[in-house]
Amino acid sequence: MTNSKHNDPQVLATATVTTTSAETAVNGIAGAQAPKIDPPSVSIRNKRLEQPKLFQTEQSVKTRPRTFMERQPYIFAYGAAISTFSPMATAYQLCKLYNIKAAPSQLARMSATIFPHQTMLKAIQMNASTPVKEYLNPWAAFAVVGVLQGGVYGQSNVHFSNALKLGKVASLKGIFRGSAFAGCRDTISQGIPFMCSGAFRQSVLDPLWDTKEGTPLHSAKMWSSVIATSVVATYMSQGLHNFQIAMQADQSLGYVSAVQSVV
Repeated sequence: MTNSKHNDPQVLATATVTTTSAETAVNGIAGAQAPKIDPPSVSIRNKRLEQPKLFQTEQSVKTRPRTFMERQPYIFAYGAAISTFSPMATAYQLCKLYNIKAAPSQLARMSATIFPHQTMLKAIQMNASTPVKEYLNPWAAFAVVGVLQGGVYGQSNVHFSNALKLGKVASLKGIFRGSAFAGCRDTISQGIPFMCSGAFRQSVLDPLWDTKEGTPLHSAKMWSSVIATSVVATYMSQGLHNFQIAMQADQSLGYVSAVQSVV
């Protein structure tokens, strides 16, 4: 009786279906509950492949622009750095203009006394010129910056004129004298490198010096173009600078008489 029941095809079929359904149910539950675990080598490889995406995300984050107060330490540091040698250069040019022989140590001592003033004036000039550069066209911006910078030079010219006893009329009221010369000077000395260095590189340096973009040699070629045009522009504007020096050191001169006295 027992044997016939176990050998019945219907019973066997029912048992097989029941067993298969049970296995399927167990496997389904196990598959749903058991997480898939990769071998260690696969897991490490996947993590390595994901790292560049993480780095790209971090690199694409942009910082906010610095506020006015946050920019001041950098501006004053730049002004101090420029003021360590700019007054000396102004004193040297004044001596050359009026054929004065002064020892370098004497010029250094005179320059040191106006270091704080020059640093402050340079910082004021940079703060005032920032919005000018942002909202005016480049040529107008260079002219305005030149006028502001002329005032910085004017303070040192008046100081050296009195210290060297040039016998000329010089007071701090005239530090902005010759502003037209100053505006034209910086339009040339800064505008030409800014506007023309790219064209100079393409027409002169590129045929002579073949480089690929993004390489150090290409960067060197670009800087060579900027430096070359800056040197030429500085020589072109030197006469205008001398005219302003004369008007600030001798404040009895006008524009025409300043040109006549220098030429």
